[in-house]
Amino acid sequence: MSTIQETTITSLEEARDFVDTIAKDLDPTSTFIKDIYHLIDTVCDIHKLEFELDKNGGNKIGTRGKFFAGDDVWQRLTLSEKLLANLVTNETSGRRFSNNDKQALYEYFVDLPEGSKAVSALSAPCSKGQEAYWLASLLYDTLPNTDIIVDGYDISSGCISTAKKGKYPTKNFLGHATLQIDSDIKKIVTFEVKNILVSPIEKKYTLISCRNFLGYLAEEQARKLLDTLCKSLLHPGAIQLDTFAVDNKFLWISDYLLSKGLIRSTGSTLYIHK
Repeated sequence: MSTIQETTITSLEEARDFVDTIAKDLDPTSTFIKDIYHLIDTVCDIHKLEFELDKNGGNKIGTRGKFFAGDDVWQRLTLSEKLLANLVTNETSGRRFSNNDKQALYEYFVDLPEGSKAVSALSAPCSKGQEAYWLASLLYDTLPNTDIIVDGYDISSGCISTAKKGKYPTKNFLGHATLQIDSDIKKIVTFEVKNILVSPIEKKYTLISCRNFLGYLAEEQARKLLDTLCKSLLHPGAIQLDTFAVDNKFLWISDYLLSKGLIRSTGSTLYIHK
Protein backbone atom coordinates (compact mmCIF):
# COMPACT_ATOMS: atom_id res chain seq x y z
CA MET A 1 0.00 0.00 0.00
CA SER A 2 3.01 2.32 -0.12
CA THR A 3 2.49 4.01 -3.51
CA ILE A 4 -1.21 3.66 -4.21
CA GLN A 5 -1.63 6.85 -6.23
CA GLU A 6 1.28 5.85 -8.46
CA THR A 7 -0.17 2.43 -9.32
CA THR A 8 -1.47 2.42 -12.90
CA ILE A 9 -4.32 0.03 -13.68
CA THR A 10 -5.17 -0.56 -17.35
CA SER A 11 -7.07 -3.86 -17.29
CA LEU A 12 -9.48 -5.86 -15.15
CA GLU A 13 -6.70 -8.37 -14.50
CA GLU A 14 -4.50 -5.60 -13.10
CA ALA A 15 -7.45 -4.35 -11.01
CA ARG A 16 -7.88 -7.81 -9.49
CA ASP A 17 -4.13 -8.10 -8.86
CA PHE A 18 -4.21 -4.71 -7.13
CA VAL A 19 -7.09 -5.79 -4.86
CA ASP A 20 -5.25 -9.05 -4.14
CA THR A 21 -2.24 -7.05 -2.93
CA ILE A 22 -4.27 -4.71 -0.74
CA ALA A 23 -6.41 -7.51 0.69
CA LYS A 24 -3.35 -9.23 2.18
CA ASP A 25 -3.27 -6.58 4.93
CA LEU A 26 -7.02 -6.50 5.52
CA ASP A 27 -9.57 -8.59 7.39
CA PRO A 28 -10.13 -11.63 5.13
CA THR A 29 -13.81 -11.76 6.11
CA SER A 30 -14.49 -8.19 4.91
CA THR A 31 -17.61 -7.90 2.76
CA PHE A 32 -16.03 -4.85 1.10
CA ILE A 33 -13.34 -7.07 -0.43
CA LYS A 34 -15.94 -9.53 -1.69
CA ASP A 35 -17.99 -6.67 -3.15
CA ILE A 36 -15.08 -5.28 -5.16
CA TYR A 37 -14.15 -8.71 -6.51
CA HIS A 38 -17.79 -9.18 -7.52
CA LEU A 39 -17.83 -5.82 -9.29
CA ILE A 40 -14.61 -6.59 -11.19
CA ASP A 41 -16.02 -9.96 -12.26
CA THR A 42 -19.30 -8.49 -13.56
CA VAL A 43 -18.10 -5.52 -15.65
CA CYS A 44 -16.87 -5.87 -19.23
CA ASP A 45 -13.79 -3.64 -19.13
CA ILE A 46 -11.75 -1.19 -17.05
CA HIS A 47 -13.75 1.82 -18.23
CA LYS A 48 -16.99 0.24 -17.04
CA LEU A 49 -15.35 -0.53 -13.70
CA GLU A 50 -14.42 3.11 -13.16
CA PHE A 51 -17.89 4.18 -14.33
CA GLU A 52 -19.48 1.99 -11.65
CA LEU A 53 -17.09 3.31 -8.99
CA ASP A 54 -17.95 6.89 -9.98
CA LYS A 55 -21.68 6.42 -9.37
CA ASN A 56 -23.37 7.99 -6.39
CA GLY A 57 -25.00 5.41 -4.18
CA GLY A 58 -23.74 5.27 -0.63
CA ASN A 59 -24.13 1.62 0.30
CA LYS A 60 -24.41 0.20 -3.21
CA ILE A 61 -21.57 -2.08 -4.25
CA GLY A 62 -18.57 -0.08 -5.39
CA THR A 63 -19.94 3.35 -4.46
CA ARG A 64 -19.26 3.64 -0.72
CA GLY A 65 -15.82 5.09 -1.44
CA LYS A 66 -17.25 8.08 -3.29
CA PHE A 67 -20.06 8.47 -0.75
CA PHE A 68 -17.61 8.98 2.11
CA ALA A 69 -14.87 10.76 0.15
CA GLY A 70 -17.18 13.36 -1.39
CA ASP A 71 -17.06 14.74 -4.93
CA ASP A 72 -14.22 17.17 -4.17
CA VAL A 73 -11.84 14.36 -3.19
CA TRP A 74 -13.17 11.73 -5.56
CA GLN A 75 -12.55 13.69 -8.75
CA ARG A 76 -8.81 13.85 -7.96
CA LEU A 77 -8.31 10.13 -7.27
CA THR A 78 -6.67 7.63 -9.55
CA LEU A 79 -8.44 4.34 -10.25
CA SER A 80 -6.21 2.54 -7.74
CA GLU A 81 -7.13 5.10 -5.05
CA LYS A 82 -10.82 4.67 -5.87
CA LEU A 83 -10.55 0.92 -5.40
CA LEU A 84 -8.71 1.42 -2.11
CA ALA A 85 -11.38 3.87 -0.91
CA ASN A 86 -13.98 1.13 -1.29
CA LEU A 87 -11.88 -1.34 0.66
CA VAL A 88 -10.79 0.97 3.50
CA THR A 89 -12.91 4.07 4.04
CA ASN A 90 -11.80 6.28 6.90
CA GLU A 91 -14.62 8.75 7.58
CA THR A 92 -12.90 10.27 10.62
CA SER A 93 -13.98 13.71 11.81
CA GLY A 94 -14.13 15.59 15.09
CA ARG A 95 -17.89 15.20 15.20
CA ARG A 96 -17.50 11.42 15.39
CA PHE A 97 -15.89 11.57 18.85
CA SER A 98 -18.32 10.42 21.52
CA ASN A 99 -19.07 12.82 24.37
CA ASN A 100 -17.12 10.52 26.70
CA ASP A 101 -14.10 10.60 24.41
CA LYS A 102 -14.27 14.40 24.14
CA GLN A 103 -14.38 14.72 27.92
CA ALA A 104 -11.53 12.23 28.38
CA LEU A 105 -9.37 14.10 25.87
CA TYR A 106 -10.08 17.44 27.57
CA GLU A 107 -9.21 16.04 31.02
CA TYR A 108 -6.06 14.42 29.64
CA PHE A 109 -4.77 17.68 28.19
CA VAL A 110 -5.70 19.68 31.29
CA ASP A 111 -3.83 17.18 33.49
CA LEU A 112 -0.59 17.30 31.49
CA PRO A 113 2.43 18.17 33.65
CA GLU A 114 2.52 21.85 34.50
CA GLY A 115 5.06 23.75 32.47
CA SER A 116 4.72 21.64 29.33
CA LYS A 117 6.03 23.97 26.65
CA ALA A 118 5.09 21.86 23.64
CA VAL A 119 2.26 19.44 22.91
CA SER A 120 1.96 17.38 19.75
CA ALA A 121 -0.84 15.28 18.28
CA LEU A 122 -1.14 12.94 15.31
CA SER A 123 -4.32 12.04 13.44
CA ALA A 124 -3.70 8.94 11.34
CA PRO A 125 -5.32 8.15 9.05
CA CYS A 126 -6.67 11.70 8.98
CA SER A 127 -9.07 11.37 6.01
CA LYS A 128 -10.04 14.91 4.90
CA GLY A 129 -8.50 16.59 7.95
CA GLN A 130 -11.52 17.45 10.09
CA GLU A 131 -10.28 15.43 13.06
CA ALA A 132 -6.80 17.01 12.95
CA TYR A 133 -8.31 20.50 12.94
CA TRP A 134 -10.70 19.55 15.75
CA LEU A 135 -7.80 18.31 17.89
CA ALA A 136 -5.84 21.48 17.10
CA SER A 137 -8.82 23.61 18.20
CA LEU A 138 -9.16 21.64 21.44
CA LEU A 139 -5.48 22.07 22.22
CA TYR A 140 -5.49 25.74 21.22
CA ASP A 141 -8.40 26.51 23.57
CA THR A 142 -7.25 24.27 26.42
CA LEU A 143 -3.53 25.01 26.55
CA PRO A 144 -2.80 28.70 26.04
CA ASN A 145 0.86 29.77 25.88
CA THR A 146 1.84 26.30 24.68
CA ASP A 147 3.56 25.37 21.42
CA ILE A 148 1.12 23.11 19.59
CA ILE A 149 1.89 20.85 16.66
CA VAL A 150 -0.76 18.66 14.99
CA ASP A 151 0.06 16.34 12.10
CA GLY A 152 -2.31 14.46 9.82
CA TYR A 153 -1.26 11.43 7.75
CA ASP A 154 -3.35 9.68 5.12
CA ILE A 155 -2.59 7.35 2.23
CA SER A 156 -5.00 9.23 -0.08
CA SER A 157 -3.49 12.19 -1.93
CA GLY A 158 -7.02 13.43 -2.65
CA CYS A 159 -7.89 13.53 1.06
CA ILE A 160 -4.66 15.34 1.91
CA SER A 161 -5.28 17.91 -0.82
CA THR A 162 -8.71 18.68 0.65
CA ALA A 163 -7.33 18.74 4.20
CA LYS A 164 -4.71 21.34 3.32
CA LYS A 165 -7.40 23.68 1.97
CA GLY A 166 -9.29 23.66 5.27
CA LYS A 167 -12.65 24.28 3.57
CA TYR A 168 -15.61 21.96 4.08
CA PRO A 169 -19.13 22.01 2.65
CA THR A 170 -21.81 22.26 5.30
CA LYS A 171 -25.42 23.34 5.71
CA ASN A 172 -27.06 26.12 7.69
CA PHE A 173 -30.53 27.68 7.80
CA LEU A 174 -29.79 29.43 4.50
CA GLY A 175 -28.87 26.18 2.75
CA HIS A 176 -25.44 25.01 1.60
CA ALA A 177 -22.37 26.84 2.88
CA THR A 178 -18.61 26.41 3.31
CA LEU A 179 -16.88 26.01 6.66
CA GLN A 180 -13.47 27.72 6.62
CA ILE A 181 -10.91 26.66 9.25
CA ASP A 182 -9.55 29.61 11.24
CA SER A 183 -6.08 30.75 10.17
CA ASP A 184 -4.71 30.43 13.73
CA ILE A 185 -5.71 26.76 13.71
CA LYS A 186 -4.50 26.06 10.16
CA LYS A 187 -0.98 27.27 10.88
CA ILE A 188 -0.43 24.66 13.62
CA VAL A 189 -1.64 21.71 11.49
CA THR A 190 0.47 19.93 8.86
CA PHE A 191 -0.72 17.24 6.47
CA GLU A 192 1.29 14.61 4.63
CA VAL A 193 0.56 11.67 2.31
CA LYS A 194 1.82 8.67 4.27
CA ASN A 195 0.93 5.00 4.63
CA ILE A 196 1.30 4.31 8.34
CA LEU A 197 1.33 0.54 7.74
CA VAL A 198 4.69 0.66 5.96
CA SER A 199 6.21 4.12 6.40
CA PRO A 200 7.99 4.98 9.66
CA ILE A 201 6.54 7.63 11.95
CA GLU A 202 9.60 9.77 12.56
CA LYS A 203 8.21 12.00 15.33
CA LYS A 204 6.93 11.27 18.81
CA TYR A 205 3.59 12.62 19.99
CA THR A 206 1.71 13.51 23.14
CA LEU A 207 -1.45 12.09 21.56
CA ILE A 208 -2.03 9.72 18.66
CA SER A 209 -5.55 9.30 17.32
CA CYS A 210 -6.10 6.24 15.12
CA ARG A 211 -9.84 5.77 14.74
CA ASN A 212 -12.03 3.89 12.25
CA PHE A 213 -9.05 2.07 10.76
CA LEU A 214 -7.78 -0.84 12.88
CA GLY A 215 -11.05 -2.70 12.37
CA TYR A 216 -10.37 -3.04 8.64
CA LEU A 217 -7.05 -4.81 9.19
CA ALA A 218 -6.01 -8.42 9.55
CA GLU A 219 -5.00 -9.17 13.15
CA GLU A 220 -1.29 -9.40 12.37
CA GLN A 221 -1.31 -5.96 10.73
CA ALA A 222 -3.35 -4.50 13.59
CA ARG A 223 -0.77 -5.72 16.12
CA LYS A 224 2.12 -4.32 14.06
CA LEU A 225 0.41 -0.95 13.74
CA LEU A 226 -0.36 -0.72 17.47
CA ASP A 227 3.28 -1.50 18.21
CA THR A 228 4.34 1.30 15.82
CA LEU A 229 1.95 3.76 17.48
CA CYS A 230 3.20 2.87 20.98
CA LYS A 231 6.81 3.46 19.89
CA SER A 232 5.77 6.86 18.53
CA LEU A 233 4.34 8.07 21.85
CA LEU A 234 6.00 10.46 24.24
CA HIS A 235 5.78 9.71 27.96
CA PRO A 236 3.33 10.72 29.24
CA GLY A 237 1.27 10.06 26.15
CA ALA A 238 -2.09 8.74 25.02
CA ILE A 239 -3.64 6.78 22.15
CA GLN A 240 -7.22 7.37 20.99
CA LEU A 241 -8.91 4.39 19.30
CA ASP A 242 -12.56 3.56 18.52
CA THR A 243 -15.17 1.28 20.06
CA PHE A 244 -15.51 -1.01 17.03
CA ALA A 245 -11.84 -1.98 17.11
CA VAL A 246 -11.58 -2.13 20.90
CA ASP A 247 -14.91 -3.63 21.99
CA ASN A 248 -15.95 -5.68 18.96
CA LYS A 249 -13.11 -6.62 16.62
CA PHE A 250 -9.94 -7.06 18.69
CA LEU A 251 -10.81 -7.72 22.31
CA TRP A 252 -7.10 -8.18 23.15
CA ILE A 253 -6.28 -4.50 22.54
CA SER A 254 -6.84 -3.26 26.11
CA ASP A 255 -4.59 -5.96 27.59
CA TYR A 256 -1.95 -5.34 24.93
CA LEU A 257 -1.88 -1.60 25.62
CA LEU A 258 -1.88 -2.24 29.37
CA SER A 259 1.34 -4.22 28.84
CA LYS A 260 2.75 -1.02 27.31
CA GLY A 261 1.74 1.01 30.36
CA LEU A 262 -1.42 2.49 28.78
CA ILE A 263 -4.66 2.32 30.77
CA ARG A 264 -8.10 2.80 29.28
CA SER A 265 -9.94 5.89 30.49
CA THR A 266 -13.31 5.04 32.04
CA GLY A 267 -16.14 5.11 29.49
CA SER A 268 -13.80 6.10 26.69
CA THR A 269 -11.45 4.55 24.12
CA LEU A 270 -8.58 6.83 25.18
CA TYR A 271 -5.56 4.96 26.58
CA ILE A 272 -3.24 6.99 28.83
CA HIS A 273 0.21 6.37 30.31
CA LYS A 274 -0.03 6.01 34.07
